[in-house]
Amino acid sequence: MNLAAITPEIVLMAGALLVMVLDVAGKGRRNLGWFAAIILLVSALLIWRRFDYIDVGFSGMILADRYAHLFRLIIHVGAILAALTAAGSWRGRGAASVFGSEYFGLMLVSVIGMDLLVLANNMAVLFLGLEILSLPLYAMAAGRIRSDESVEAGAKYFLNGAFASGFTLFGIALVYGATASFSFDGIGRALATGGMMTAPLWWIGALLIAVGFFFKIAAVPFHLWAPDVYTGAPTPTVAFFSAAPKAAAIGLLLRLTQTTFVDLPIEPVLWTVAWLSMLVGNLWALRQRDLKRLLAYSGIAHVGYALVGLTAGGSGAVGAIGFYLLGYAGMSVGAFAAICALGNRGDVVTLDGIAGLGKRRPKTAAVLTIFMFGLAGIPPTVGFAGKFVLFSEAVHAGYIGLVVWAVLFSALSLYYYLRVVVAMWMWAEPEDGPVVTGDGAALGLQSALVLAALISIIPGVYPQPFLELAANSLFWLL
Repeated sequence: MNLAAITPEIVLMAGALLVMVLDVAGKGRRNLGWFAAIILLVSALLIWRRFDYIDVGFSGMILADRYAHLFRLIIHVGAILAALTAAGSWRGRGAASVFGSEYFGLMLVSVIGMDLLVLANNMAVLFLGLEILSLPLYAMAAGRIRSDESVEAGAKYFLNGAFASGFTLFGIALVYGATASFSFDGIGRALATGGMMTAPLWWIGALLIAVGFFFKIAAVPFHLWAPDVYTGAPTPTVAFFSAAPKAAAIGLLLRLTQTTFVDLPIEPVLWTVAWLSMLVGNLWALRQRDLKRLLAYSGIAHVGYALVGLTAGGSGAVGAIGFYLLGYAGMSVGAFAAICALGNRGDVVTLDGIAGLGKRRPKTAAVLTIFMFGLAGIPPTVGFAGKFVLFSEAVHAGYIGLVVWAVLFSALSLYYYLRVVVAMWMWAEPEDGPVVTGDGAALGLQSALVLAALISIIPGVYPQPFLELAANSLFWLL
């Protein structure tokens, strides 16, 4: 046992338990979101403190190297922003949207599962992290206890997630049958030396494992849960699982494809899933008028962009993915935080509802414009810088056709992102019909919006330090 490898996760668990105790004692319920954000910040600082160290623990099942540290930090950035968003949306136990100790405690526990995914060096830890990540999210999706839509979202997410977890577990069993090992290193050695390229157990098992993680990142064709869950779940919950779980799942896929599965020619599968995700995400987003549903399909498209880098592989592309996910965490959570600031009527925010928002709420409209520009990839945002380095590395790897499609789909996305901006600043307020005014942004929401806006701008204007950090971290992986 090497507790130094999981000290940040121990802090998170202690914080989750303390949050529940404070709620039972009736102390500071309105400040639980801030407390959760502070716990996440302390945990992130502990990760940063040991960034240059490699900790191996629990008989080699946990590997805390620079690669794991980088993705843990990305996860924590998304979680901190989501915790602040929820802190600013807390309306008490009797309201339609309930964020009590169960919400913030579940959030901290879910982050532990995400950390375990990127720390995993063994299939048993992989599955443990996947379940610890997923189970709290099912309850959080149904967190608006008086809303049929929220309960339906939780049920759909649970049923689809349980189905995908079953595929993953069966795949792990088949891989073990083909390689006689749960260890990532042992599986890699068996693949390299034992002629596993033609073993049916290996191929089927690897495919089933991929299904589970394609579900977690909402990649096509395992994306059908995302639009309905995004629409029905409480918006702070959607902000949380729009970025952090995706970073964890993609981080795990990167480790597997660059180390354990490195001798397996999986590029055609990744290429196909990336292309389909960009196609479906962008085309279906064109038809949406509900902002949460639009961002759900947008998230599917962005998963496709990340998979372009995963398809290319290599140190440059993998480093670009880390940089891209950091920026996406700020842009995505920030967009949902802005919706929280506006969604005073069941969190339903439509294009018609934000017509003329620039006159009524200019500050909120301005930060939402930044996030839309970032997601569209317009300079000088991190969205442009992230796509540029990602696509450049894919071109260098020889995937020119895939990059051409990615650029075309990215250009197509300008329509629905800029339509949101045009609605806020150029459309006239409707004489009748729903108009979003919002309840005003509480301090937590204001903090989340400011931090997310900074993350969306600073790495785009000055990307070099962030790119070097990602490249140096991923050197340990490769």
